[in-house]
Amino acid sequence: MSEGNKYSSVALNPMVRRQTPQSRFSHFQSEGADVWHELERLVADALANYPEAVKVLTPNGYVVKVRLPEHLCEGRFFTGVVKLEPGMDVRTVFAVRQGGMPGELPYQQTVVVGVDKTPSKWVDVIVYHRDELKLEERTWTPPGQSAPETVDADWQVISVNAHITAEDEPPTPQAMARNHAAAEGRPEGVGGSARQYTAAQYMEALLFWGSHAMVADADA
Repeated sequence: MSEGNKYSSVALNPMVRRQTPQSRFSHFQSEGADVWHELERLVADALANYPEAVKVLTPNGYVVKVRLPEHLCEGRFFTGVVKLEPGMDVRTVFAVRQGGMPGELPYQQTVVVGVDKTPSKWVDVIVYHRDELKLEERTWTPPGQSAPETVDADWQVISVNAHITAEDEPPTPQAMARNHAAAEGRPEGVGGSARQYTAAQYMEALLFWGSHAMVADADA
């Protein structure tokens, strides 16, 4: 993974563009005019210059995680995960995942209303090789345009995961179940990445998400 030109072609996948300040997801913010371009450049630089921070997640090497340098993250990244406290306004909705793929099923989603996101200096970015993505997962219609575009870069940023602590929080149990269902070819797995999990991993996810939640979208 340390080849100098391995990550020479890096771009943002449409899925990461849902991670805005108004969303419940982690987001990057900058004083620059083009936030998305700056994020793309930051990830490309980390992939090229910090090989020790790159972790391969799949046997074929087509899905990787890179931990961005902390000194470049502080004050610029925010996580939508908050620790639950007594008195918080917690709401549950039954809906399809925001930004999900056609055919995904709705599910229960718990969010916290009226709280700010948590500043974070611990940021992992998930990057997929183009061959790991379906065409529809690489296609989007930019704001102000009527014609769709396809992202063709070899490596594409799928998700920015700012953490509430230095440790990785587990996926939500629902996300794990969707991925597990995808691995078994079940219709509930539409939109998931085929993965299988142990009972201990499900336990950790249930314990964590029993005391944490995502903030609500700004328009909730």
